[in-house]
Amino acid sequence: MKQTIFLLITLLFCIIQTTNAQNNLTISAEFQPELNNVNIKQKITITNTTNKPLDSIYLYDWNNSYSSRETELAKRFAEEYSSKLHFSNKKDKGFTYIKMIKSNSKELKYVRVKADILSIALEQILLPNDNITINLEYALQLPSDKFTRFGIDSKQNIKLKEWFLLPAKLTDKWVYYSNKDLDDLYFPNSNIDLKITVPKKYTIISDFDEVNNKQNDSLKTIELTGFNRINTEIHITKNSKFSEVITDKVTITSNIDDEGIGSRIKAIIHDKIAYFLNDKLGNYPHNKILLSNTSYKRNPVYGLNQLPDFIRPFPDGFQYEVKILKATIAKYVKNTFNTNPRTDFWLNDAVESYLMAMYIKDNYPNMKLLGTLSRIWGIRSFEVAKKGFNDQYYYFSQYTARKNLDQKLSNSKDSLLKYNANISNKNRAGVGLLYLDDYLGNDIINNSIKEFYEDKNTKTIDSKSFIALVQSKTNKDISWFTTDYINSDKKIDYTIKHVIEDNNELIVHLKNKEHTKTPISIYQILDNKIISKQYIEGFEGEKSIRIQNNKPDRVILNYGGIVPEFNLRDNTKKVKPHLFNKPIKFGFVKDSEAPNHNQIFYVPELGYNLYDGFSPGLTFTNKTLLRKNFTYKIKPIYGLKSKALVGSVSTNYTKYYKHKDLFSVTYGLSYNQYHYEESLMYQKFNPYIVFNFRDKKDLRNNAGKYIIARNITVQREKSLITTDNTPNYNVFNLKAGMSDANLLNYKSLNTNIQFSKNFGKISANYEYRKIFSNNRQISFRAFTGGFIYNNTNSDYFSFSLDRPQDYLFDYNYYGRSESTGIYSQQIIIAEGGFKSKLNNSLANEWMTTINTSTTIWKYILAYGDAGFVGNNGNTNFVYDSGIHLNLVPDYFELYFPIYSNLGWEVGQPSYSDKIRFKITLTPKVLIKLFTRKWL
Repeated sequence: MKQTIFLLITLLFCIIQTTNAQNNLTISAEFQPELNNVNIKQKITITNTTNKPLDSIYLYDWNNSYSSRETELAKRFAEEYSSKLHFSNKKDKGFTYIKMIKSNSKELKYVRVKADILSIALEQILLPNDNITINLEYALQLPSDKFTRFGIDSKQNIKLKEWFLLPAKLTDKWVYYSNKDLDDLYFPNSNIDLKITVPKKYTIISDFDEVNNKQNDSLKTIELTGFNRINTEIHITKNSKFSEVITDKVTITSNIDDEGIGSRIKAIIHDKIAYFLNDKLGNYPHNKILLSNTSYKRNPVYGLNQLPDFIRPFPDGFQYEVKILKATIAKYVKNTFNTNPRTDFWLNDAVESYLMAMYIKDNYPNMKLLGTLSRIWGIRSFEVAKKGFNDQYYYFSQYTARKNLDQKLSNSKDSLLKYNANISNKNRAGVGLLYLDDYLGNDIINNSIKEFYEDKNTKTIDSKSFIALVQSKTNKDISWFTTDYINSDKKIDYTIKHVIEDNNELIVHLKNKEHTKTPISIYQILDNKIISKQYIEGFEGEKSIRIQNNKPDRVILNYGGIVPEFNLRDNTKKVKPHLFNKPIKFGFVKDSEAPNHNQIFYVPELGYNLYDGFSPGLTFTNKTLLRKNFTYKIKPIYGLKSKALVGSVSTNYTKYYKHKDLFSVTYGLSYNQYHYEESLMYQKFNPYIVFNFRDKKDLRNNAGKYIIARNITVQREKSLITTDNTPNYNVFNLKAGMSDANLLNYKSLNTNIQFSKNFGKISANYEYRKIFSNNRQISFRAFTGGFIYNNTNSDYFSFSLDRPQDYLFDYNYYGRSESTGIYSQQIIIAEGGFKSKLNNSLANEWMTTINTSTTIWKYILAYGDAGFVGNNGNTNFVYDSGIHLNLVPDYFELYFPIYSNLGWEVGQPSYSDKIRFKITLTPKVLIKLFTRKWL
């Protein structure tokens, strides 16, 4: 009976639906989870939809992406500082073993053009509109789920997508991509029949329609079918936590954490979302939507997912509702909009973010970004507490723009930084549609999205056709949206230079600070209320406009921030002249920007060094949550031990450059005042300029170069017991270098030139670090330096083997003048780079050293150093060796000397005093440990 019903449904479907399905796939898969083995027999029927004959076909084999450290996927992981695939065991990798590929009983030859792409040579040319059926037999070893969350877990539960062989997309040519963990498999709409055999204790979860279900004592076989599909996610689990919610529109199967809410509220939430999407898009073409926690965690609601479980700042069910909304929209769009997910994916991102914003606007118009936290005393005064929930899209999109790391929405997905691919560009795309919607009005964007969705089976699906559809519904020219927003990474940034009253009109003089001709909104505000709003068409340079005078007290550009401007802080002008256009506002710690105020933040500080002791105080700064080009920082702190006011003052301005190898230029001034010894204070004044260079064509390239020019003036209180007669000095310092910081290979080269009245010196430092496939590491560092001239009478400016003299006060020593005790054991690898404290450790002529290390086991390494020290015409050979515990590279490390010029150090008295440590406690530096894979 089921078979008959299925055949009738199939016939009806084929009659009423105009389908884009180019291919038919039939798969019979036998799963053996305990052995991590899947035996597959597959039949693929491919139609030549081009006007050219074909001599080969291409298939995706993304399961084989996990087969070695040489695949595009493994390389991608390494680029993002993940070694999980590179150093994985063979049993955790994924492999595909091809047993047979035939057509018409004839064996077909194939090659792997990539590890995960098969090219199959045809026996006969496939003419336009003809089709060919290929039979395949192969076996899979599934990858561990620790790589991408999909795969097989330690309990033999299976979560799969892109697991069987799939035909590549055929347009006017074959279009295919290697797996780079970007969720961007591009294959044609296909009719798929699945026959899956698993042990009886397993449950099969998918969004395919079940046709048949057979069981015996040990096995179950389920037959599934799907029409016009572009998604192959399936879960095979022993203890299923999936539940079904049947709405009037579609059945939703989900195991996303429901946060303990009741089944009735869950049903209401799912029903509300289903009705919303049906209204905004139209009927979903399939019977079921699968929402897995696995997929959601790969594309979560950023912000909500960062909150600990015990913090619930939103109404009951809201967090769950937003998660389900995000997951449902993503599946709705992904399963129907078959745009090119690698090169033309911005439209899918835009529609997802836009629909989420519309849902919140319709259902929770007063919801704040911080939820109920925004009502708590001490928090509600923050600007971020006043932001609406939808304001997050602007802030997420601007994060990399403020760092000059934003990228075009039209860029290929694999060229994007991880943050841009996962967060920034998704939000920027949605913000763009919200901007366009506000500019056009008349519900044009809503109607265009719905029409585009409804026509997806009969028209070309790409972003150009969507823009053309929107343009057809308005008389306004929206070419700027493509040229200056989608295909550009130029900023939008307008400002008001002045406002003049002229009877019944206001003359507003505007300036476009960038080179984008995008429209800008202008508001008239009275007592913080909008009394008029209009859009001004985009222009370049400066422009004066006349608008009706509605007697406002302020004229503001982009009030509310609908236009995604780079800088909102110079958009306000008072109509009546005023000494302060924007009042000063003090804030605690850090906050989002308040465009109508000049913000000053005060931040509690607690510093420490041996001589000042713990030093509490305050930092006053203008730094907000989003980076600014101009910043200042005033940090007065009080040394509890020294009983003195110490601290620092700094300011800098950074000029960024787009599409040039010169990435940025920073001009800065800094002043520091601390104790460098008991009761002895130093003052350092440092004007500087920094040139940073980065690959203009590839922001993912970690290679960079820099040039630093600075002039350091140091004044020290003179010690009564020192022999140094130059407590005050001035040094001009020029540094240049390059680095290429990657997980598997790291290298850097730095040069340093210093000139002062009594000395001149030059040095160079080269570092190389490599991690091999067996997870063994070798490190090599070479340093050489020499004096050009040296008229000093002490070793204060000399090169040092194990502990730089740091007369420029660059290093973060906690006890910089100590020669004994725990503080003297702090090590900073610079100059000689030795770990043992040798007797003749200073060089007043020249020094050349080599530092090496290699892995013994995991984070335990053996190190060895050797070099020559030139002192007063004499040359000494020096060496040391020992064990290095590389617990957190560059952040926390320990060194245990064993043998050196001093002999066997292990057996010598007070060995614990010889142990050296490297530690980083500065928050800004520690943050880089967690952000380096994103930017």
